[in-house]
Amino acid sequence: MSKELAKVYNIYNLINSFFHYVDDFSLDVTTSEKFSDLFDENATFSFPKRNLEKKGREEIKQLCESMGTMFRGYSHLEYNIVVKVEEDSKTATSRSYWSAHNTFGELTAIGKHGDKFIFDETKGWLFAERVVELRWTKEEGSLVPLIL
Repeated sequence: MSKELAKVYNIYNLINSFFHYVDDFSLDVTTSEKFSDLFDENATFSFPKRNLEKKGREEIKQLCESMGTMFRGYSHLEYNIVVKVEEDSKTATSRSYWSAHNTFGELTAIGKHGDKFIFDETKGWLFAERVVELRWTKEEGSLVPLIL
């Protein structure tokens, strides 16, 4: 595997680990620690449509605990991931879509993620920033203006 492909592969694993830890929280509460370890110590997590912003690993760990409780039994999918590793090979960005499904398998929400990553020599790739864009919910319908 080429070095460039290995970088993208490791970032894909990081992205996909995010929802695995959220969905597994009810099975193993230590996942919140593992979840927060996906993030740089100065990372930010924001969800503008819900007026939510978390900064640093401790706040992000608490976020996993609240998400794990709120979404107990849910399954989240992350897909159509596009990763760009910058020329410095120490930073990267990605865009992806996500969906949430309740315990009955019903689709309940759709959105996008905008991510920034940083490479740490001892820990590998970490989230530096994750922005959640909510585009549709079962309760609210479309949250994105229709453009004709």
